[in-house]
Amino acid sequence: MVAGKVALGFMNWEVIQNSTQLFANAVKIHQSTAMISFWDSNIIAAALEAEIDELWSEDLSRSQWHTGFKIINPFG
Repeated sequence: MVAGKVALGFMNWEVIQNSTQLFANAVKIHQSTAMISFWDSNIIAAALEAEIDELWSEDLSRSQWHTGFKIINPFG
């Protein structure tokens, strides 16, 4: 029952659609630093487009990418 309520809560989240502009932004982010993988660059590009306040990731750290949002490691 609780899992169903949590899953229904996901329906309120904004979905960022993949686009050529998003891809181009991810390429720029990846090229600007060797510390971030291309796949993580896609996540950052989508987060910037969504204008989020927090990004939870065990792979990224604040020192890797200076953004307008807070990067939180949920395990650390």
